Amino acid sequence: MGQVGDLLLENGWLRVIVSNIEHPAGRALSGGQLLDVAMHGGEDEWGQSLVALTDEFPRQVRYQTMEIMGTGTRASVRFQGRDSRNDNIAITTTYSLSDGSDHLEITTEYRNGMRGMLDSVIVGDRIALGTTWAFVPGYGRLSAGLPKAEEFVSTPSRILLIGEGVTYGWESPFAGSIEPQNENAIRVTFSPFRIGAKETETFVRRLFVGGPDPGSLLTTMSPDHAIPVPGRIYHDDFDDLLQDTWVEVRRDGVPYSLIRPGPDGRFLARLPAGVYDARAVTNNGTVGPYRHFNPAFEQSGELRLQMDDEAKVTIEVRDERGDLIPAKVSHVRPGTDELSVPHRAQRYLGTGTGFMRLPAGTNRLYFSHGPLYDRVVREVRLGRSERVEISVTLERQVDVRGLHAVDGNVRSARSLNSSIPLRDLREAARVEDLDMLLLLDRGPNPPANLRHETPFILEGQEVLVPRMGSFGLFPIAQSELVISVGSKGMEGKAPTEFLSKFRRVGSKPLVQVQLPRDPANGYFQAIGLDPRTGLSTNIEVSYDFDLIEVANATDLRSAPGVLNDWFHLLNLGHRVFATGNSDSRNLDPGALGYPRNYVDTGGEPLNESSLIDALRSGRSIVTTGPLLDVTVNGRAKPGETIVVRDGLADVAIEIQAAEWIHLDKMRVFANAQQIGEQTIRRRPGETSVRLNESLPIHRDTWVVVVVTGKQDLAPVAIGPRGEPIRPVAFSNPIWIDEDGNGRFDEPGVR
Repeated sequence: MGQVGDLLLENGWLRVIVSNIEHPAGRALSGGQLLDVAMHGGEDEWGQSLVALTDEFPRQVRYQTMEIMGTGTRASVRFQGRDSRNDNIAITTTYSLSDGSDHLEITTEYRNGMRGMLDSVIVGDRIALGTTWAFVPGYGRLSAGLPKAEEFVSTPSRILLIGEGVTYGWESPFAGSIEPQNENAIRVTFSPFRIGAKETETFVRRLFVGGPDPGSLLTTMSPDHAIPVPGRIYHDDFDDLLQDTWVEVRRDGVPYSLIRPGPDGRFLARLPAGVYDARAVTNNGTVGPYRHFNPAFEQSGELRLQMDDEAKVTIEVRDERGDLIPAKVSHVRPGTDELSVPHRAQRYLGTGTGFMRLPAGTNRLYFSHGPLYDRVVREVRLGRSERVEISVTLERQVDVRGLHAVDGNVRSARSLNSSIPLRDLREAARVEDLDMLLLLDRGPNPPANLRHETPFILEGQEVLVPRMGSFGLFPIAQSELVISVGSKGMEGKAPTEFLSKFRRVGSKPLVQVQLPRDPANGYFQAIGLDPRTGLSTNIEVSYDFDLIEVANATDLRSAPGVLNDWFHLLNLGHRVFATGNSDSRNLDPGALGYPRNYVDTGGEPLNESSLIDALRSGRSIVTTGPLLDVTVNGRAKPGETIVVRDGLADVAIEIQAAEWIHLDKMRVFANAQQIGEQTIRRRPGETSVRLNESLPIHRDTWVVVVVTGKQDLAPVAIGPRGEPIRPVAFSNPIWIDEDGNGRFDEPGVR
């Protein structure tokens, strides 16, 4: 993520990049943040760390000056600034790297500029995980999402952030607690403190960097004397078992360390004297038996861990014509044993073939290819070391009739808060039957150069205006990227100013309001949009945007409220259209494309131009599964206007859905009022239902149709924090010009 002008600290072991004052990235309000950390010639999977205050994110330090320092054996860069909400708190952060050191030292000093006592200041670090996941010795892996009470970890002096080819170790004696804020960030809170007038408080932490084996790095960080214990994982039948295999070490019944074996299954556990239990675990949920041992008295010379309680399943998925088809296999594993390694419950078969290693016993497998195909469920009972072949046929059950599936808000590993490599993203899009992805990475990135392959990838930009909202701009050239914060950015600007700035971008991108009701950075929250009237309390409010992200998989609970907000804006005459996007930042539990947009390009091939034209005109629907075809008087479709002078409009609705997607209710809204509701009844094997509503027209009217179902889509699609994703679809509006004056006369506040 570093760019020209940032600061590079390096020695013979580490390379560290800290952003310059003028180079804010991600959710940072200024530069001065830790962006990239890697060993020389090694992998960089660090996201970003921010010095945060209280729990009111994005409250953080805003750096204003920078100073480069150093001695003959130690290089440092110092940033000075203030709390973004309280100018009386001066904050200085220094990054220091010594010659030959295996860690970076980070020191943050807080100074009270007030005349009296500054009480109960809560400070800490917010770490964007990016492509890593967090493990706390003595606790285990931190689960994604907002923590429950039992998931709040106290006094975590050491934290491991584990990636594919690198492990980071965060350590500080001042750590008070750690919690996952969402699936892509953790918050480390220091012990609260009180400081008097003109006094200071200082916190030091160290960031270690090691190779792919987190157990080795944990030993480096630990002050205890470690005893080396060699070991290996073995299986009598499968020579490919060792891929994605770990050694989990427990002490006193709680996770203590993780060790990643080499390609030959051998590992070296370095542990202080004590009594431990170790077992082999795999990312697919298979576990081996525990081996009880004491490093000080291990006589065998080798810790042997067996993994025989596993079977190998070879899979082949074809369509109704007999051709191989990309597919997703969702695995429901037996038992409730909580693993410390990520459990990959889903496998993407980009070519339609592959294999899975599964626990012996009963396993349930769900085979899918997006929401328009049927879903095949196979329950298989597997014996130890058994080899099984499974062949499945998936049949298309819904006819898209020229519509194209688009996920309009996706992140890749180039973003600070995502873990999806572009190659994996494209494979997952094929598996989910998507035609195009809109890539809204945050921060400057080299072009992906993938738009001419299928599924198409169109690049845009996410712009976060602090405390005012998050916006997606697409398409946009790299040379036109909008600076969101800093002296040349949008921070502190009124909505009329920053939305006008978006419109002046040379490529004329569409502007999409994202997560509009997000408590910290939702635009509708920021402008005080009244949920009863749709009116704003902000005198400089602007509605100069094209799209509203009504449904976002990261916050589906707010979707009904945002739908209501959208209805208000339509009543006030704002011609804006709805989108629904996954906001995917990782592929587990696999919600890419849920929800998605089906766009009507009018028979034109799907490309950048036809997509933008369709979205700008409202020729699309939003869905997590059902497909909607809505017409008024047999002619007008979503995004279009029709003249109706006889006082009656016939609304025809065809609903298509694969058999496994549950349908319950169809509702028709006119000028934000529900004027019709029907229960959807399907006979076994039926995938299409036709309904009609006669709508009396007394004034200009817009019409939106909403379809819902009760049964969620798990395990095929699950929200990023485990929330259920249920069937829902809604159209964009059809406008009815009742008086024939050639324009839509808005009904106003309802």
